[in-house]
Amino acid sequence: MKIGYNGYKVKLNDIDGFVEKILFLWNNDEIAKEIGKNAKVDYEKKYMPDDNYNQLIRIYNECLGKE
Repeated sequence: MKIGYNGYKVKLNDIDGFVEKILFLWNNDEIAKEIGKNAKVDYEKKYMPDDNYNQLIRIYNECLGKE
């Protein structure tokens, strides 16, 4: 993830930090749309259905000892 490009990171249990980022995006509609668009493109590049299927089959085969 690239902070500010396709998302934001907040430390675990940092409720104030989480609220701060949500409010920032809520109040900056164009930035929120751009980050959402970038995140979708990034996701589609990395997590295509065929890749996920192949990864699951590999995991199942490993579990069944069919590697």
